Amino acid sequence: MNEQDIELLESYLDGSLEAGAAEGVRARLDAEAGLRAGLDELRAEREARRGYFLAQEPEPAALERFLARVNEAIREAEMPVERPARRLVPVWLRPAKYAVAAAACIALGLLIRPMVESKPAGKQLANDPNTNRTVDVRPVAMYEVTLRDQAGVVIAVQRFESMEKAQEFAGDLSRWQSRSERLAAGKFVVTADRF
Repeated sequence: MNEQDIELLESYLDGSLEAGAAEGVRARLDAEAGLRAGLDELRAEREARRGYFLAQEPEPAALERFLARVNEAIREAEMPVERPARRLVPVWLRPAKYAVAAAACIALGLLIRPMVESKPAGKQLANDPNTNRTVDVRPVAMYEVTLRDQAGVVIAVQRFESMEKAQEFAGDLSRWQSRSERLAAGKFVVTADRF
């Protein structure tokens, strides 16, 4: 049997062939033993599939039990949850809990206040000559290197923790600028080839 014969037999078993085509298939089945064997095989396969799918379906009683459990779970989920009864505070203790809360807030404030108001180490006071007010002055241990363009406009400020690092950066920057100026003017010498 070829693919066309198989498709023809499937359509015949489905009952989807027109009357003339179905009559032609019956005539071929009477004449060809191989086609009859193919039809019997297709029927057996269909029966096996149908039996398998029927076995997969649950029994009506098992389905009813499952649906009953689902409905019970839904009803339980919709029921309001009973909350445990709150312990009642005696009437004479109610004002005491407010007093305890106020005392705790005051104690916490007294503990935190020194931390908030503490002055950083090294803080000094100075008079501002413009406003004639006293201002806080803190010494800063930072060294700055200011980078400017040809017009003298500040384009960047680099900060360092030590004078040595600031000087090293300024020296590196100076060497880089002199090299780039020599390259721009065409005054450069190749000192080593690297391949």
